[in-house]
Amino acid sequence: MTRRVEGIWVCNEKDLKARLTPQERKKFATWFNGQTGIILDGECCYYLHDVERFIKLYRHGIKTYFD
Repeated sequence: MTRRVEGIWVCNEKDLKARLTPQERKKFATWFNGQTGIILDGECCYYLHDVERFIKLYRHGIKTYFD
């Protein structure tokens, strides 16, 4: 579920699966390692701007790396 928390949009694992293909999720997991997420109700969530940035880079063939 995508939701707004203190003015910032976040998505959970279920929403991430809906946005990314299985191959993209594997690449995202590697890319996301070391970045900041958020725990909501005991569940790891991702900042939506990070997810959207990854999608934009990956789907346009731009090398994804932690920046």
